[in-house]
Amino acid sequence: MDILFVLVPLSVLMALCVLGGLWWAVYRGQFEDIEEEGRRIFEEDWEIRQDQEIRQDQEIKQDQEIKQDQSPRTNPSIEI
Repeated sequence: MDILFVLVPLSVLMALCVLGGLWWAVYRGQFEDIEEEGRRIFEEDWEIRQDQEIRQDQEIKQDQEIKQDQSPRTNPSIEI
């Protein structure tokens, strides 16, 4: 029974901390536009994928150019 003298004030203190944290989050604007954050995440992924595809295409073109530059060039009019 004596433990209740410790647990009840401790639980009240914890509840006040939780409510204080919630008030702080609302005051700082954490819950202003919840849906926008979800859309922003997907838009960033889409932009990242597009950037990666563009880079891959550029790398493929560069590799093809390098291979063409390294291939032996022969003049068809001159035979060895």
